[in-house]
Amino acid sequence: MLNIKIKKAKSDEKFKKSIENYLSIMERIDKTKFDTDFKKDYCTFYRINPHRDDEWKNVYFNTFNKYRKLRVKNNKLSIKDILEEVLLELYKKVDKVELSFVSKMLHTLYPKKCPIYDSVVAKQLNLSKRKFKGEKKIHNDCEIYDNLVKKIKEQRYLVKEYNSIFADSPELRRVSDIKKIDFLIWWYGKKQLKKNK
Repeated sequence: MLNIKIKKAKSDEKFKKSIENYLSIMERIDKTKFDTDFKKDYCTFYRINPHRDDEWKNVYFNTFNKYRKLRVKNNKLSIKDILEEVLLELYKKVDKVELSFVSKMLHTLYPKKCPIYDSVVAKQLNLSKRKFKGEKKIHNDCEIYDNLVKKIKEQRYLVKEYNSIFADSPELRRVSDIKKIDFLIWWYGKKQLKKNK
């Protein structure tokens, strides 16, 4: 288990706002037609805007919509299969292997099953570094993500911590257990980064 101090998260207004923004995205995912407002909010929240151009975003959201429809139809693909497929699809169309952004897509579709791969969380969990290029990277990313899922589950004590911190805020407790763990590890990791600068 991680030994992290998270009580100060309760008084962190930016952290609370981040959770509220996340909930807004999650509440709209089944209703949205990926209109301009939704795409803007999603890209801003997940910091996609500074990194990718309009062509990449179009491919990303078209792929996102495709897998959203499959989910609605109760598609039986495993999360690993979907991860591999989406990584490969983006790689073939825009020559980019994007574990971080694909994991955010999958989490939005499957919030109770899929954690988010993020460099801050990866560092806190001591995940192995990404390597290789092209399609070899896809296989490597799937292994890293599988390890992330296992390590997130090992931090289940953070669910209780999160619920305790936000005991007076039922709205903020509406996130999945996986996201509660992710939020606290991410929050703590960001604080550590600032402290070490």
